[in-house]
Amino acid sequence: MWSYGNIRIYAQTDVDATSQIIPRIQPLSGPTILQIFGNDSAIKSITAIVVGSGDASSLNSYAADGTAYTLVSPEVTVGSFYLKSISMARQYSISQTMRPDLACDAEVYMATMELYGA
Repeated sequence: MWSYGNIRIYAQTDVDATSQIIPRIQPLSGPTILQIFGNDSAIKSITAIVVGSGDASSLNSYAADGTAYTLVSPEVTVGSFYLKSISMARQYSISQTMRPDLACDAEVYMATMELYGA
């Protein structure tokens, strides 16, 4: 089971991105000059199902509190990540069965999260 900051999420996609910081300098005469300034921290994009308005509200607040939270997959602790951005799309359903601890008519959301490594 996946979790982010002790909030249970049901990951649908997990995408890793790696990049370098390479600005291009365009002099008036001569070729382009590339300068390498290092690499970005790990960036993860996760699409996940979130059940319950309480969990959805907590995740939304993580995008504004400046705190890194632990991301855990079923296999390992992935690491500590800041929640750069999150968008929640309400999924209309008659009944949810993923979280038996919540009411069967609890809200279901599809969350798209962008996480930056701490």
